[in-house]
Amino acid sequence: MEKTRKRDTSLDIIKTIAIMGVPLIHAAAVGFYGYPMGSSEWFTSVFWGNILRSAVPLFLMVTGALFFNPEKEFTGKTIYSKYILRIVASLIVWASLYEVFNIALEYKVGNVTDIFDAARMSFGNVVLFKHHFHLYYLQIVIIVYALIPIVRVFTFHATQKQMKYAILVWVAFTVIYPFLRHFAPLDRLEGIPTQYEINMTYGAIGYSLLGYYIKKYGINKNFSWCYLIGLAVTIGGTIIMCMGTGELSELFYSVVSPGVFLMALGVFAFVMNRKSLAEGNIFTKISKASFCIYLVHDFFNIIFAYLGFDAMYAHPVISVPVLVIVNFVLSYVVYLILSKIPVVNKYLI
Repeated sequence: MEKTRKRDTSLDIIKTIAIMGVPLIHAAAVGFYGYPMGSSEWFTSVFWGNILRSAVPLFLMVTGALFFNPEKEFTGKTIYSKYILRIVASLIVWASLYEVFNIALEYKVGNVTDIFDAARMSFGNVVLFKHHFHLYYLQIVIIVYALIPIVRVFTFHATQKQMKYAILVWVAFTVIYPFLRHFAPLDRLEGIPTQYEINMTYGAIGYSLLGYYIKKYGINKNFSWCYLIGLAVTIGGTIIMCMGTGELSELFYSVVSPGVFLMALGVFAFVMNRKSLAEGNIFTKISKASFCIYLVHDFFNIIFAYLGFDAMYAHPVISVPVLVIVNFVLSYVVYLILSKIPVVNKYLI
């Protein structure tokens, strides 16, 4: 029988930080792509878009801290019938809702004349996993959950050194090697070595393993500085790369880039070493709402853009935080409403 345990509010804080990062990243992206490169608005957008760039890795690390816990029992049947089923149901339903919303909006502005043809294309998008851009996270989580029963066997029996070695291998072939392959001389490699890297989808399980390792064995508080180092690498690298080539580049802020990895490590280390932060239940409430907020927040971004209320309505130093706060509040209200609806609150949020 599973033991009754006190909820770990530290993980709720991390999820709160992560879910605040999601609307922040998406609000700032408008300025990153819309303002002239090198302008003060563009630099500000780069800053806002990267200070919480580790949102997705943090979610994955919390997943590992929870699901690899040996005190909790997760059979393969439970993983599929409860967790993967919920993710798949949410993915299909919300992908469909975004398609319907897009058709309605495009019809209103006159870009859609044949509703049935648009509906047929949207149905194909849902079936073929051509979903609304931010739903990629759910597509990744399906694989992460499917691998949990296998990885749990490893975490149950591995020593600390073996687990540390596994994490180092993961960092080498998911974070460092794929990044360096964009630069000389590794960009000229051919043959089998080009296949050494682990792609982001399967590499996501490494973040989960890292989260569990830190939760189980702890981490020195000095690792908190990794956040500032990672932030400097991410922002500095993005600016240098873009200004140097004259083209926008996402290389330095991908989910498995070195800078984002360091930022995630730093945030996790900071929170886990400051238990005094985990007081009160506001973080628990936001944590419970985080999945719903993730799913619905971009509806508001689309509406804001339609109304001309996006990051470019004013200088991003003001517009971005205002947009994020308004979006977050509205998304949380939606959560409060949907959480009262049976079936929806169990499978779709």
